[in-house]
Amino acid sequence: MPQSHVRLSAGREAMNEQMQALAFFAGANSIFYGDKLLTTANPQADKDMQLFARLGIQPEAREEHADEVHQAAIEQALVEQKSSEQFYNAAV
Repeated sequence: MPQSHVRLSAGREAMNEQMQALAFFAGANSIFYGDKLLTTANPQADKDMQLFARLGIQPEAREEHADEVHQAAIEQALVEQKSSEQFYNAAV
């Protein structure tokens, strides 16, 4: 299987379950789940979960963090970047 995400998206609602299963078995490993896409319709979330159960697919676990946690991680990365050998103050 690919290490990148090969995503099924627009038009998936027009695919029957057999066609979606074939796409997953051929290497697709990502979808827009449920009704999250705003530009085109998607199958209902419960239909997706039923299909996953029949195919033995386990959704990838996701970790949610508060905005403050993301901001702190960005600030820390900037501090670490400034202390790298590749950074120098061009204004001096």
